[in-house]
Amino acid sequence: MGRKLTESELQLLDPERRRRIHKCRRYYAENRERLTTEVRKYQQRNRAEIVARKKRAYYTEAAHRAYLDKVYGKGAADHYYKQLQKQDGKCVGCGKKTVRRLAQDHHSISGQLRGALCATHCNRILGYARENPEVLRRLADYLEWWESDRF
Repeated sequence: MGRKLTESELQLLDPERRRRIHKCRRYYAENRERLTTEVRKYQQRNRAEIVARKKRAYYTEAAHRAYLDKVYGKGAADHYYKQLQKQDGKCVGCGKKTVRRLAQDHHSISGQLRGALCATHCNRILGYARENPEVLRRLADYLEWWESDRF
């Protein structure tokens, strides 16, 4: 599940998709308590199965390929592994190799695939900054100012 789109981002989508999103939001708002309770009950009843499914999906390359193609569209897995090879298995953001699998970065509105990022740091940073380069630049400037002002 991705972040909630803002109204200005929703305006960029086609009218049918926008209508479906509004319909889903209304339904969830009206049934939130019941849905939350049902999900919790399901998770409690099927905890072992859920954990096993997550482990299978994470550790096998075939499952990971199927996941990428399902979530991002046909050919996404090939794109991911080619990009990973180009990046020499390193994160585009920090340049480090990690023990965990790198996350497939994508534009949150268009869905266009980009590079592979470390999931616990660089990918989250992009999300927290709402993929806004200006925010990231201002934060970098702030850090440089702070370092120069201190010493």
